[in-house]
Amino acid sequence: MNQRNVGEVLLARLKQLGVDYFFANPGTEFVSVIRGFQEMSKESIPTPILAPHELQAVSMAYGYYLATKKPQAVMTHANVGAANALIGLIGASRMNIPILFISGMTSQSERNTFGHRDKLIHWSQDTKDQGSMFREYVKWEAEISDPSVVCDVLDRAHAIAMSAPRGPVAIKVSRDILMSDEVKSFFDQPSVRCQAPPMPDSRSWTKSKRCWR
Repeated sequence: MNQRNVGEVLLARLKQLGVDYFFANPGTEFVSVIRGFQEMSKESIPTPILAPHELQAVSMAYGYYLATKKPQAVMTHANVGAANALIGLIGASRMNIPILFISGMTSQSERNTFGHRDKLIHWSQDTKDQGSMFREYVKWEAEISDPSVVCDVLDRAHAIAMSAPRGPVAIKVSRDILMSDEVKSFFDQPSVRCQAPPMPDSRSWTKSKRCWR
C-alpha cells in the first residue's frame, strides 16, 4: 500500500473504519480518488455514489446512518462545493448524525508537484479559511497537510463522530496532498477508538449498588 497515493489510502482507510459508501460531487481535486475507484479492488474501498448536488450527498449519508447506525463519508470540491453541503451539515449537527465530511481544497503548490495549480479555477476558488464555513456545525475539524497522517486523521475523525453526543466532523485536504505518493501510514487496526458512553451501563450500576449495601 505504500505505493498508493493519499487519495487511494483515504479510500482504503474509510473501508477499514466500516464506511460502506462514499457520497460525492467531484471536482478537480478528485483525480487520485477516482484512480482509486478504478484500480483498487471493490472489496477494499467504499462504493462510490455520485450526487448531482452536495446537499443531496449529505442527505443520503444522513439517511443511511438512520437506517444502519453506521456513519458514511461525503466529499465535496473546494469553496462552493463545501458551501453547498452546509445546510445538510447544520441539520446533521442539530440531530446528532455522525458524518465524515471531507472537503477538497485548491493546491498550495503552483509548479513541480503532482496536482499543482494549472487552471484558472484553482485560483478563483481559493479560500482564505474554508473551514470557517462549517466550523460552528461540526464536532471536530482537521486538515490533512502531511501525507503521513492520513490514517491518523481519519481514525480520530471517526472516533469523535461516534462518541456521544454524536455528530458530523470535517476534514480538509488539498489536491496536491491527495495526489502525493509519499504515504507512510500503517494499515493495522484503527488507532483511535470510540469513547465509552458518558454514564455507567445498567450492569455496572446494579453491581455498584450491591457493593454499597
